[in-house]
Parts: sequence; structure tokens; C-alpha cells
Amino acid sequence: MEAKQIAETEELESLTKEIVLQIQAGDPRNLIVTRLMDKGLEEDPARDLVDAISERLTEIASEQQFAPSVLLPAVLGGLSAAIAGGIIWGLIVIFTEYELGIVAWGIGLLSGYGVALLSKGKKGVPLQVTAVVSSILGILIGKYIGYHYYLTSFFSEEFGAEFAAQFSIFSLGIIQSFFMDLTLMVNAFDLLWVVLAVFTAWKIPKAIRGGGI
Repeated sequence: MEAKQIAETEELESLTKEIVLQIQAGDPRNLIVTRLMDKGLEEDPARDLVDAISERLTEIASEQQFAPSVLLPAVLGGLSAAIAGGIIWGLIVIFTEYELGIVAWGIGLLSGYGVALLSKGKKGVPLQVTAVVSSILGILIGKYIGYHYYLTSFFSEEFGAEFAAQFSIFSLGIIQSFFMDLTLMVNAFDLLWVVLAVFTAWKIPKAIRGGGI
């Protein structure tokens, strides 16, 4: 491909991305056409380009529209990803004795993609809520595993290994204690990573805006 063709292709791709963003932002079609004319395009080609992109976005939005039949698989996908992410985070805490907050963001990412994968590309608010709830659950699992590790380590040092062994990972008493102490374990950085995780989980299954402008 010649350099001129490459440049023209890249320019078209860049222009297309701009138009898509403007359509998704809800900008009026005539305004988008006017902006393209300001860039040097003639009115008819500019209008045809906006119309073509608008129609394609409408087609994609229709293809990705949420269907109730995908909700259960999406829930399973989100929960599976979140639980796996939470366990990984907990194991990192156990083996390093250090809590990496960025892993919480990774749990949000996993949850979003878990939902998207098993919903077969469908998008919409129910799937976004599923991804967010899954990510929060995954983060809580990771925090709880670390909490259980430190608490039972303390019990072992103070009262002996036999006493500590009475408290399994599923110990109701420790679970209750965890939720009572949760606010004490969360700092500003934790909240930042949680917000990023939730935002990421929410965004991945978000439906694109159609071209009906």
C-alpha cells in the first residue's frame, strides 16, 4: 500500500472514530455534518458518511440488545470471574503479606468480561448491574481471605495453632467479624480501586448508543 493510501486510510479511520463519538454523545446530525464540512468535506459526502456510520451503529446496537435468556449465563460468568479474582487476590495477600489494591481493579475487569463472554456479546443495564455486583462480591472475597489469614495468624501466635485451626475460612464468627470490621479496613486508596473496579465492570457490558439522531 502506498504512503498516500495509508495516510488516507488512517485519516478516514480517525474521522470515523470522531463521528462515532459525536453520535454516541447525542450530537445532532446536522451539527456533525457541519463539523465535517469545516474540515474540508463537501456537504453530500459528509452527510452520506454520517448516515452510513449512524446506520451501522444502529445495527450493532440492535445486535447487542439485552435478551432475558442471557441473564443467567451472564450471572454465572460474572460470579465465576469475580470469585476466581477474589481468591487470587487473597492468595497474593497470603504469600506476599501485602495487599495490592490494583488487583481490585483487575477483579472489576474480570467480572465485566466474564459477563460479556457468557452473554455472547449482549449489552445493557441488567448486565452492567450483574458485572458491578459481581465485582463487589469478588473484592469482598479477596478482602475476606486476607482478613481470615491475618486473624488466624494472630490466634495462632497468641493462643496456639490448635485454637486457630478451629476457625476455617467458612467460620460464621469470622465472617461476622469481617463485616463488622470492614469499614476499619478500608482507606482512601482502597475506595479509589473499588471505584475503578466498579466503573470498569459497569462500562464493559454497556450498550452502545444507536444512530437514531
